[in-house]
Amino acid sequence: MTNLTLGMFVVPTIALTVTGVLSAYFARKAPDRRAFKRFIGLALGLAFALNFIWELSHCLLYEGCGYDPLHVGFLALASAADAIMAALLYLALALVYQDGLWVRQMTWVRAVWLVMIGGAGAALTEVVHLAAGNWVYTDRMPLIPGLGVGLSPVLQFAVLPLLIYSLSFYLTVSRSPTAARAAHPEAT
Repeated sequence: MTNLTLGMFVVPTIALTVTGVLSAYFARKAPDRRAFKRFIGLALGLAFALNFIWELSHCLLYEGCGYDPLHVGFLALASAADAIMAALLYLALALVYQDGLWVRQMTWVRAVWLVMIGGAGAALTEVVHLAAGNWVYTDRMPLIPGLGVGLSPVLQFAVLPLLIYSLSFYLTVSRSPTAARAAHPEAT
């Protein structure tokens, strides 16, 4: 792990801004605004919590990482950036599907695309940060052959978004009568 630089904050700041704009856009379009806002809020909270757990669990796969307050604070900051990126990924797919609550119609094809996009984005991010010297792996980090990036961070963003969106949907939207009617208008 290296010292924080201003450049490390550029992408998350842009992502936060775009996430806010897209979130407001889809909240205005949602048939059940309250359900959409609860979904996005819970997704952000779960994204932070699950990414923080993941960051803590694979910390020792990075040179110089430990469990002292400075490193744990850095991991919390990384988890906040991960949560923003998870929200941005969701909202970008909402643009593609033209539906702020596209997760209510999760198909295997959508799930596979989500995993592939998340994994590819993580691999690209790892390549950039490794090249910039922002972090270095220990010899314990399993590497993806041909890419030279860590398996753990790629799996993190390949697996967690699907889990986050599915849990958030189950805990919020699926329990909202208005959102359920909007998702299945033929049943009304």
